[in-house]
Amino acid sequence: LYLLISHKFHVLVGQLQDMLLPRGDSHKCLQSMAIIIGLLMGYYFVAFVLDKLGMVTPGTLTALITICGILLYQTLIDTAWDNYRTLQSYDMTEESAFSKIS
Repeated sequence: LYLLISHKFHVLVGQLQDMLLPRGDSHKCLQSMAIIIGLLMGYYFVAFVLDKLGMVTPGTLTALITICGILLYQTLIDTAWDNYRTLQSYDMTEESAFSKIS
């Protein structure tokens, strides 16, 4: 079970890496890294403000984590979708071994 879950996470991380940090495209890599670093800094800033205002409660944290998760997911999808779509269309156009035989 552990090996199966580890393998699934490894495949997922590999796909995310290919979407967010495409090989051979330094500009896209730097753009993705800047967005991710900016998001993380924003999350730390919100946590700092909540701590200073004394609003760190389980309800506040649950709402914040949910909202930040949705925003992070949307940002990742918006950033990576074009690259993922081109990777998938490239994989679909490759000839399979069976088509070469016939």
